[in-house]
Amino acid sequence: MDDGTITTETLAFLASEIQSAWTQPFRGHIYDYAKTLDLQRGYAVKGRFDINSARHLIGPFDAIRDPTVRLVSILGAVQTTKSLVCDIVVPYWIEHDPGDILWLFEDDPKAKLYAETRAMPLIKSISAIARMMEDIDRHEKTKTKIKFSHCNLVMAGLNEGNVQSISYRYVIVDEAWMARANGLIRQAIYRTRQYPDTRKVIIIGQGGFVDEDAHEIHKETDMRELEFACPKCGRFQPFELARLRDETFPVEALRGTYSGLSWDTNEKTKVDGRWKFEEVGRTAHIRCRFCDHGIEDTPASRRTLADTYRFTPTNPSAPSHSVGFHWPAEASTRIPLSDLVIKYLRAKVARDELSYNLPMQEFYQKDRGVHWSDDIAARSEEHTSELQSH
Repeated sequence: MDDGTITTETLAFLASEIQSAWTQPFRGHIYDYAKTLDLQRGYAVKGRFDINSARHLIGPFDAIRDPTVRLVSILGAVQTTKSLVCDIVVPYWIEHDPGDILWLFEDDPKAKLYAETRAMPLIKSISAIARMMEDIDRHEKTKTKIKFSHCNLVMAGLNEGNVQSISYRYVIVDEAWMARANGLIRQAIYRTRQYPDTRKVIIIGQGGFVDEDAHEIHKETDMRELEFACPKCGRFQPFELARLRDETFPVEALRGTYSGLSWDTNEKTKVDGRWKFEEVGRTAHIRCRFCDHGIEDTPASRRTLADTYRFTPTNPSAPSHSVGFHWPAEASTRIPLSDLVIKYLRAKVARDELSYNLPMQEFYQKDRGVHWSDDIAARSEEHTSELQSH
């Protein structure tokens, strides 16, 4: 104003700017930050994120937040919210721990599609980040790139051109199994060498093939396996497809039987030597390795298991800065056990009756989240897992 007084609107603006500059740093878990995110476009489950709906992600989030960890490898079944980890972590980095980010997918078209349908809409929906973008020139914020004043975000395909020259503090490789053995994952990792004390690399994917790049990198981590506690005996164990209790098993009555993913074999589920898949699915359950307790496929029982989740390292000789996580489809409480049992039995029929091995391979890669090999193929022929109900 002409008389030199300051308007109420000006004071409010200045107060807002000063307050934002002096906001207390966020010190919570990444999944606490995720509570503020509203998952909408591109997400199967929409609304505010709740870690209690995906408790197998707590371990990866904590490892990514850990300042001593440099590489996090996540190996898991499809549709178990693996990619959601990075959808949440990237905006967290932009807001609370900024550094240049290179987010890689199998090719440039996939990067563009993912950016347009999931990542960018979520990032731009976050009010704090939206304010950061207001003063960015339109040429500095494209469908796959944003050049903030304090960091850069680049989403691109995993190819020679995108893993050369420029350094990044953060590198993400999604669907890493698709790189096969081309060496590009390690080239992408090299892009973080200029940040030896603060860099973070995240490798994500389903199962691929043994001894290829994604598998070799995962083997260099401590290879943590997801475990749950039996609601009856309290003993921890991993999710398994089928594991034979041999002649040395402590409980004599259980010797020669299987634990793991199970179903009933009776006159309803198998007629004239043929599986009745829908009937089999209705009996799907998990059998405890130690007490043979049958864990039913109900929302309550699955939630009970999820509340006990923990990760146990299986490669303790790995360096402490390299952390790996693995889980099969059962880790997600949203995936019915019946679906897994039916998929397995259909794959078994295709292999045994038609000598068609691809469905079994895909079951292990996509639903078990493990890398396929001839050894697994041989072991899959030994697994019948045709458990009788008790």
